[in-house]
Amino acid sequence: MRSGFALEGMRVLELSQVMAGPYCCLWLADMGADVVKIEKPAGGDDSRRMGPPFIGGESAAFLAMNRNKRSVVVDLKTERGVALVREMAQHCEHIQIRYCESLDSTNARLRSYVRRESSSNRRHARS
Repeated sequence: MRSGFALEGMRVLELSQVMAGPYCCLWLADMGADVVKIEKPAGGDDSRRMGPPFIGGESAAFLAMNRNKRSVVVDLKTERGVALVREMAQHCEHIQIRYCESLDSTNARLRSYVRRESSSNRRHARS
């Protein structure tokens, strides 16, 4: 976490990929929020393969949209993965959820959980 920034101390859980969701969370990270990005197994965020250009084997698009963030791989198609994300969400002030159509049932379960467990200081966004 960086000090002296407007959102210092704010925790953000990002469950999104490619551009829209990561761009939103990029701004939060640039303003000092501690953003943890959840990536899928077997390749992570699809934008990791977008290119050229590539920098050191990584897509320049991925690097640009995900600077100042931490990443963790979680399989959201398993109950264990969903439980882990639920646990992480309890410690965040903002949760960004946006995944592709293949994860719609997981998206719905996570959104449902976030709405039930939301407190007045937690914000949920859908891009």
